Amino acid sequence: MKDHYILFLFLLSTIPLWSQTTTFEDWETVGDFEIPVGWEVNNVYISDPVSVMEEEGYEGKALRLTSRGPTFEGFAPGTATAYFDLNLSVENFRFQYRVDSLIEGGFARVELYSSQDDYTELIGEWESAQLSDDFAEVTIPVPLSSEDYTMKVLLISGTTAGPLGFEGYTEWIIDNVVREGVIGSTANIGELPFETTPNPARDLIQVSLPDRMRSAALALFNAAGQLCWQGQQNQKMADHDLSSLPAGYYLLRVRSQEQQGVQPLVIID
Repeated sequence: MKDHYILFLFLLSTIPLWSQTTTFEDWETVGDFEIPVGWEVNNVYISDPVSVMEEEGYEGKALRLTSRGPTFEGFAPGTATAYFDLNLSVENFRFQYRVDSLIEGGFARVELYSSQDDYTELIGEWESAQLSDDFAEVTIPVPLSSEDYTMKVLLISGTTAGPLGFEGYTEWIIDNVVREGVIGSTANIGELPFETTPNPARDLIQVSLPDRMRSAALALFNAAGQLCWQGQQNQKMADHDLSSLPAGYYLLRVRSQEQQGVQPLVIID
């Protein structure tokens, strides 16, 4: 058990970020133009129906987003929107970008929204009105959530609305959209003490929550930071079946609305 304890401490100190990455390698034809799979775009102008196109990017293909619109009204903002279901609480939204063309009044912008408030309030944002010679990386912090939710990502090739139409123009490239977090992070959230028995375990574990707590979300991660199992507990003490998991070293995270705790767990044959 001493060796197990030493390894537990090592895992807790070195566990990597979990991450979900979206690239722009897959495209589909919609009408007369191509769009990246999983994204919605505002290709609505008959005079020039292309506001997004595939481009050699940071790694492989990328998304080039441009301002488009009837000439007499100036260039209307170009947008691309996607929705990502998050089974874990994201802490960072990260991407690579390059701004290739700007006319005064133009800007590149990213807005993040959550389904928890019906996509009405920003949970993260970024904006740039400067040209860039090469790809740069941006990380947008996102508030922790104790519940699963859907993140709306809105990419904007912006222009500024004026009295006679839109002013400015923007053309930029985005690639490698990453949602990531740290399994054991307790930023902006209290520490949750809980007990797990037995440990090491075979098929079943029993999780005991603190007094007066009757609901928590459980998640089990392997040594590579990958999510292996999820569960929900709606009483102070409950059994959970882990018989489908291979033997190995894991981290068990228990999270309530305001607290979370992480403990090492060994599963044996």
